[in-house]
Amino acid sequence: MVTEDYANACAEVVRILDYIPYRDYKKIPKDIILHYEKNANSNYNFEYDITRSLDEQNVSKTAKTIIAIFFRDYWATPEQRNKILNYEKYESIKKEKLKKEKYNIDDIFKKNEDELIENTRLNNEKNISIMPQKQKMYKIIFEKILNFFKFK
Repeated sequence: MVTEDYANACAEVVRILDYIPYRDYKKIPKDIILHYEKNANSNYNFEYDITRSLDEQNVSKTAKTIIAIFFRDYWATPEQRNKILNYEKYESIKKEKLKKEKYNIDDIFKKNEDELIENTRLNNEKNISIMPQKQKMYKIIFEKILNFFKFK
């Protein structure tokens, strides 16, 4: 099932493709174009103005991404494609590095160990304050005798 956002993005892409030069349009495989036409929201009315940029026309992020993929895969020169692929690889490596730092196994276990030690310390402090103080045996016996005679 196609989400409404994706269906609207497909409609935007189909409408934008109506305005590109025919030689560029022919570079996109027919099955891909048919996919976007099939999944396009027919009730979504999107008007494309060739004199304005995609950002000025509130084109969805999904549609911009699809157009960018078309450029990378079908319209870019080999130099442009290599630059784009290198940039995507760089961004992917950067994201993986951030994930690795965030979810580093050694740090997770160390953090959990530190939290466990701190929680244990706090629990011990609470338990000490909650537990009644032990009294000496002679004081307990003396209080029982006083209670027996009600000298309190």
